[in-house]
Amino acid sequence: MFQVLAVSTNTYHKFSLEDALKGISQAGFRYLELACVRGWTEHFALQDFSEADVKKLEEKCALYKLMISSLSGHSDLSQPEGFENLKKAIDLAVLLGVKIVNTGTVEKESDLSLFYQHIPALGNYALNKGIKVGLEIHGDVLKNGEAAKKIMETINHPAIGINYDTGNCIFYGDSLPEEDIVHCLPWIIHIHLKDKIGGYKVWNFPTLGEGMVNFKKIFSCLLYTSDAADDLLCVDLGGRRIIKKKKKIQHNIIQQNRQIHKRIHILQQCNTAQCTLTEQN
Repeated sequence: MFQVLAVSTNTYHKFSLEDALKGISQAGFRYLELACVRGWTEHFALQDFSEADVKKLEEKCALYKLMISSLSGHSDLSQPEGFENLKKAIDLAVLLGVKIVNTGTVEKESDLSLFYQHIPALGNYALNKGIKVGLEIHGDVLKNGEAAKKIMETINHPAIGINYDTGNCIFYGDSLPEEDIVHCLPWIIHIHLKDKIGGYKVWNFPTLGEGMVNFKKIFSCLLYTSDAADDLLCVDLGGRRIIKKKKKIQHNIIQQNRQIHKRIHILQQCNTAQCTLTEQN
């Protein structure tokens, strides 16, 4: 179930890690997704880091009473070098005790053959280290939940999942997330909560709560199809079937609605452009 609500340090693009940690802490959050993206938001460099570097990172986070819930190790998986870079992100995750590493994939359909050639070995590398890799909804190939479903069925690896992005599926996939997310629910391990103004290819990602994304419907969908919420009724969305006990219907509806409204309230108050939800086993 998705229990951990965090802020991506990518929200602090062009700001220092110290600025990001301070802002996230002051906003009242306890968790963060650490951006380690070379050439974009690189709050920790994946190249040639040492255990001493990792210890300093942990000390900085502890100073602001923050914990790292996931890593953004976005790499170009149209090139073998991208897979090697992602392995370094997986190694860092092991040292930090983080279980999810997110990444982009490819930008062109013609690059899928190389991607499919190398992704099984990457999946095995992650699996052997107890890490899951989240492929982000991003770009013109993995553009929405429907495209993600096809790609995940082709990969079919237990260590590879989906990092669903509620803003990118509109920008790249011309799809409303509250309708599109059902296509890839069984594979979602992490979610980027981003709002959106305007439709396809309109670059406008406002503060959460100021755009068109219906987060209430998205949270409802996640709750009612969660493995942890298995006492309500039979739901079949995106291939995931949950069997639930009728005698607890009323109690669980009340509890789940409370969770939905609590998360909506937090998003409305946080004044940030991107939060994340992380699967908690």
